[in-house]
Amino acid sequence: MLIVDDEPELTELSSAAVTEAGWRAFAAEDGRSALRIARRCAPHVVVLDGMLPDVDGVEVLRSLRGENARLPVLMLTARDGLEHRIDGLSAGAGDYVKRSSSGSTT
Repeated sequence: MLIVDDEPELTELSSAAVTEAGWRAFAAEDGRSALRIARRCAPHVVVLDGMLPDVDGVEVLRSLRGENARLPVLMLTARDGLEHRIDGLSAGAGDYVKRSSSGSTT
């Protein structure tokens, strides 16, 4: 599983949970790193933040989709506007989950 988020605490917790569940976790803190890691490790699933410091999460998603149209991607982001949801789902996210600033989902 590739976990892409610029909040180190959230990435660390998510990676630990994924590892505990028996999956191998890869983490990236920005879009360019995410694409580089995805090409190298060929993840089975991606959890992707919509707001990254270098490349917008939707653009990362489009790039991932261009390389693997069947890759499951969950957008987990603080962006909750309808237009953001539409953009994420239209770009190919399997689901779009809004999380609060504390990291919990709603």
